Amino acid sequence: VNHFMTHYISQMQLSKKMFDGIEYAGICHKRFLEICPFEKANMEVAQWLLNYLLIQAGYVMITLHEEDASYEKALKAAQHPSCPDIDGFTMYIAQMVKQQ
Repeated sequence: VNHFMTHYISQMQLSKKMFDGIEYAGICHKRFLEICPFEKANMEVAQWLLNYLLIQAGYVMITLHEEDASYEKALKAAQHPSCPDIDGFTMYIAQMVKQQ
């Protein structure tokens, strides 16, 4: 887990330079959930991270629900091993921000 988190931090520092606020927050959220560094509460920490990054970028906080079929579908598509649909996931996050 230490190696994955170290790589995550450096990967996210590079991503911050390449993506706008919503895309960056969504990518950080997705990647954190892929690593799952904690025994419990990974979703809660990932949501906190997402909202922290959204606020830093000047957006509002959002609430994601693991039970939401749209969220689950967008996340699974973004985590697809051979052809991840990151754009679809960030569009989902953007729609959630817009609804607030």
